[in-house]
Amino acid sequence: MFDSVLTGNEVVGSYNLGLVCLSFVIAVVASYTVLDLALRIGESYGITKKIWIGGCAFSMGGGIWSMHFTAMLAYQLPFEVSYDIWITLLSIIISIIASGIGLFLASAKPISISKIAMGGMIMGIGVASMHYTGMAAMGFAGSMYYKLGLFVLSIMVAILAATAALWLIINLSIKEQGVNALWKFIGALVMGLAVFGMHYTGMAATIFVPHGDVLSDLQVTSDMRLLAFGISGITLFTLSFTIIASITQKEFNLLRGVKNELEVLVQERTKDLKALSTFTSESLDPVFRVDSNNVLIYSNQSGLSVLKYWEGEVGIEIPAPFIQTLNEVQFNGKRKNLEIHLDNQVFVFSIVSIPAMNYCNIYGQDITERKKAESKIEQYAKALE
Repeated sequence: MFDSVLTGNEVVGSYNLGLVCLSFVIAVVASYTVLDLALRIGESYGITKKIWIGGCAFSMGGGIWSMHFTAMLAYQLPFEVSYDIWITLLSIIISIIASGIGLFLASAKPISISKIAMGGMIMGIGVASMHYTGMAAMGFAGSMYYKLGLFVLSIMVAILAATAALWLIINLSIKEQGVNALWKFIGALVMGLAVFGMHYTGMAATIFVPHGDVLSDLQVTSDMRLLAFGISGITLFTLSFTIIASITQKEFNLLRGVKNELEVLVQERTKDLKALSTFTSESLDPVFRVDSNNVLIYSNQSGLSVLKYWEGEVGIEIPAPFIQTLNEVQFNGKRKNLEIHLDNQVFVFSIVSIPAMNYCNIYGQDITERKKAESKIEQYAKALE
């Protein structure tokens, strides 16, 4: 596999610049897609999370493979080359599985450097394995060897850059949306360059030695170009559709968050209205509402007339005569009555706890005439005695 001894029979091909550029575009789009989908993984739970992880793995693995195959077709050699379908399919499977494991580890909560490093290593090794498996699928009349130094370097490039890209997107996904988009694009460029650089570093490490005569012209046919553009077109369409699905899911998550917030507000408002329904705002008798700190938060007009006696008003602590009884009601939740004499008037105040809203309602009643009647009855009773 590794051979450092050059025999002079080695051949060097050339690249089709258009297909090289296309392979880089595929790598960046695939990387952006998977980094965007990684955010959906963090927002999802249960079966939905597994679906997004599968989508990430398929998008990344399929995108990397498509980039690799397009770049392979971009390399023109002076002899005919064919590809073993089963080994080629194996390279796709390796890429998808490695991408899935790497993404799952890197996005698993709680997020840690060790998980990101492990995910980057697995993804990087998966990219390298896919590349060299795809190279093994090449069939031609000759042998293929690798330069050990560049071979190892290509693997290290894949691991380091994949780890850096995962770290960028996962650790910065908690920032505001504008920053997220920027760092997703940067992460896509980093990972795209990783895949791109790994492939062409691996190609630079490859030595082709033909066993027969070589042709005078580099072999490239319209069929090969058509195949390259066909695969690239299908891949880019699939990745674009996946990004649209991710954006749709993101908007759905935002709407669901707003819906949940509205439901909470509706529940709180319902409790408030339920508590307010116990209030007699138009009563001719004084009616108060006091919060858990004994601060008066509501009084009807009759109540305000009574409060003038203590110079009390809404927004400050309720007058002192109510404090002790209020504290007892708030403590045990039991209804209590409080009788207060104001000059020539007598009021009885019924203090009721409203547990649903942590309030107390105070219902007053002017019992001056009743007290006078009771006093007369006591006087008559004494007179009769």
